[in-house]
Amino acid sequence: MGVTGATVPFHLFYKTLGWHIKSPKECLKEVVNELAPQVDLLICLSHLGLFEDERLAEEIPEFDYILGAHTHHVLENGKKVNGTWLNQAGRSGKYVGEISAFISTKNKETDVTTNYVRTIRLNTMEKDLETEQLLLQLNNTADNAMGDESLITLIDDLDVDWYAKTPLIQMLAEGLREWCDAEIAMVNAGVLLSSLSKGKVTYKDIHRICPHPINPVSLLISGESLFGNY
Repeated sequence: MGVTGATVPFHLFYKTLGWHIKSPKECLKEVVNELAPQVDLLICLSHLGLFEDERLAEEIPEFDYILGAHTHHVLENGKKVNGTWLNQAGRSGKYVGEISAFISTKNKETDVTTNYVRTIRLNTMEKDLETEQLLLQLNNTADNAMGDESLITLIDDLDVDWYAKTPLIQMLAEGLREWCDAEIAMVNAGVLLSSLSKGKVTYKDIHRICPHPINPVSLLISGESLFGNY
């Protein structure tokens, strides 16, 4: 069995760290050309997102399975693209993916038969009491640290929509631009997970809708690089 992997090529960001990043697809093709003749089963661990995984399956059909992440999709029964099985199991450990396959060899020819590809929701299983107690303790500690102090009182709901411009997302982008002293600011669609309801807003509410341990990145790029040649 051969296992390889790839992640998103944030070229400009990695360049500031002194890293030279190549195209994931080109690198994967090189690895596949080397591994495929040596193994019976070829798996790609992808952090490129579902849509790129679909393209990978089209362009590199030698992969038997592409186990993906990054876009947080939940594929309950996997997805078969160009003979390659894809699977993703959501986020935050709420699901686990499972694949059952049978490998047979006849006349020196190897055949891989997939019995099933599925995703299992973990909250249907018996919970570990020790883990539950630890999570409760950590949650109480976090609640005490953030407190119940009101930061602001909203007179209306502030909605979040991952596919449309909303006041809350616009507010975050404008605040990010001001904080970084930049000319423009961009915010990934999934940074804010949910909306804020009218009424009192606390630090706990802010952490609930934006729990990610991420930092802003300031880059100097040309307009041509940003908008292309129009």
